[in-house]
Amino acid sequence: MAERSQFPPSNRGETVQNLYKGSFGVPAKMDTIGLSFPIEKAILEPETAAVCYTKAGEEWRYRRHLPSGGVISWGLAERAWVEASLPKRLSGENIGGLEIENVGGVLEDLWGEASEVVEPSGKLGEAKITRLDLVRDFDDVGSLTELAMGLSRVKQPGRALVSVVHDGDLSGALTLRIGTKTSWLGRTYDKHHETKGQAPVGRVRFEAQLRKEALQSVWAKDLGKVLRYAGHLEEVDARLTAAALTRGMWERCGMDRKVCSSSKAAKVIGGARGLSEAEKYGLLGYLTGRAAGWSCHLHRHTVRKYEKLAKGLGIVMQAADVETLAYSVRLDFDSGREVLEVG
Repeated sequence: MAERSQFPPSNRGETVQNLYKGSFGVPAKMDTIGLSFPIEKAILEPETAAVCYTKAGEEWRYRRHLPSGGVISWGLAERAWVEASLPKRLSGENIGGLEIENVGGVLEDLWGEASEVVEPSGKLGEAKITRLDLVRDFDDVGSLTELAMGLSRVKQPGRALVSVVHDGDLSGALTLRIGTKTSWLGRTYDKHHETKGQAPVGRVRFEAQLRKEALQSVWAKDLGKVLRYAGHLEEVDARLTAAALTRGMWERCGMDRKVCSSSKAAKVIGGARGLSEAEKYGLLGYLTGRAAGWSCHLHRHTVRKYEKLAKGLGIVMQAADVETLAYSVRLDFDSGREVLEVG
């Protein structure tokens, strides 16, 4: 039931239905993968060790870096865990994601290196996916600050946390973070800064980081086949499922909204059909208050009503809007470009 509240039913199934109709031509790409699998024994000595306190008492967890990139840890419940950036293992850099249909050989190489550290008691295809990072890159983006600050005002249901930070895990890159502590996270960040200039100026990445709880949730099941084991990535429909998950997380985080100046928002709302004058004034006031960071004491039904109207119009108001120019800016998922509208 927790996952149901985190992933509201407003767009369940819509993304995958549109995908199978062929309306989405964006190839599914991934970055980091995490796998868990049972082991017979350790072969090599660990580089580091740490004590963990479990119900059974003290247990040691061991860790070692893999030669081509990634880390492996073991010692708890006779299992091992591996996490690695697949593009970085393939080419030594992480400027672009790796297409799903090309992950097979990289995974086999990762499994081979892990098998030199521990002895697995099963096959690669039986390893459980504990983390899957799906990515969409955008080029020639010049308004990341405005986008991050504006989209941070989109109200997130459930236990999702929202922040705009210079993320230390991403070399201090400006990052919009939306997600829960343990299940899922959507990050939109300056890829040029994160790669220290290797990626081109204006490259922005949206990264959907999905843990096993999210990958096996009702939301994921409704979008397509559940990606539970490494072997699922080799199946024919894995590409479609991964594309649906990426697009679904994009919409789930509200990244498909236009960030509007106050005058642009007023123009969009004023021209909206099917809204009464009271609804137009109420929606404009609600968005203005959220942009200003006001504490909201409206009834939850009222908040839900205005959020539904704003989602239907596809807008959010820019935070700290001081310009008189009427404009809106958004990231277009299909083209991978920034779209700026003036007037």
